[in-house]
Amino acid sequence: MEIPGPTYEHVPLVSDGSTFRIITIFPGKEDERIECGFLEVPIFSKPTYSALSYRWGDDTVAGHIWISGRVMEIRENLRNALERIRDPEKAQSFWIDALCINQKDEAGEKSIQIPLMRHIYSKSYLVRIYLGGEYDGSGQLPSLFDCIDDACDQREVVENGASFRQQELPPNKYKELGLPPPRDSAWESLRFLLSRDWFSRVWIIQEVILATSAEVICGQWAMSWTRFIFTIFKAHALGIQITGEVRTELHPTRPGNPLISVTQLLFFNALKPADSGFIPWKLIDLLHHTRASSATRPHDYCYGVLGLSEELGNPGLTIDYMLSPEAVYLHFARYFVNQGDGVKVLYNTSVHSLCMPSWIPDWSDRHLSLPR
Repeated sequence: MEIPGPTYEHVPLVSDGSTFRIITIFPGKEDERIECGFLEVPIFSKPTYSALSYRWGDDTVAGHIWISGRVMEIRENLRNALERIRDPEKAQSFWIDALCINQKDEAGEKSIQIPLMRHIYSKSYLVRIYLGGEYDGSGQLPSLFDCIDDACDQREVVENGASFRQQELPPNKYKELGLPPPRDSAWESLRFLLSRDWFSRVWIIQEVILATSAEVICGQWAMSWTRFIFTIFKAHALGIQITGEVRTELHPTRPGNPLISVTQLLFFNALKPADSGFIPWKLIDLLHHTRASSATRPHDYCYGVLGLSEELGNPGLTIDYMLSPEAVYLHFARYFVNQGDGVKVLYNTSVHSLCMPSWIPDWSDRHLSLPR
């Protein structure tokens, strides 16, 4: 794709990690180009901004934004997200990782800015979760959620009890509770939604857990994250088959696994229960519990949950994308052993072909059977 103008280059941030960028998206209509501007702000200031959580997708350039008259290339899913969240009448400020961190500066800015993400997400007034466009029947899901809520009210399925699975709901009970029949397309649409890549990404865990408020956006509909996740929990507890197989011949892209998605959502609830705020976990435990999550770069299986850990800021665990994945895994494993967690390290090992000793876990291995 030809670049329609001079290329934008990030102005370097202060190198001590005391500032970060926010991006202002100026108003515009759907067919107008996306105009933006950056602002560098002190880390302990109180700017008003929302943060975007989305899946990056492949690295194919599918669009452009204009920043101070210069052009930046962006991927397709980000372009779609920006077109969806842009207000036609007023400017809005955001923190968006792919834009607000200079992704080309792996040796410097990325290593400094990524550890700030706990602060950045927790200080945003809203995290906007963009799941993608309305396809696979996802437009009917708000109505389905209303039905699930009504059904659970009748069965007295409460939020705090929704982390366990009850017996499968008998087919004859669906109509009685005002639910669509078991084979109705609405349930297939929900399984398709839970199969979208966003739910399986390792980075989205901290983006959601750290949010003080969040909303889910899919096509033209939106709902609060709290309502979304607890309705999923209620459906799961009620015994509705929301984690069954999806019909791949109907799906435009390779589907994920609804069961993995629901398992990850349940883990969110363990990290941040409804009756309390987030409390950091030991990093080795976070790595263990996120073995089903995925990332594009093997480094990110360690770096992606560092912001949720007790060890964030520990000088013994720094982010360095210039290291090989094997060097990162070795460095982390040595740290855990020195902290007395050698047994947990061994518990997470498996046969691997990486250039490192066999006792070191390959955190990029997504096929490790658990429990072991």
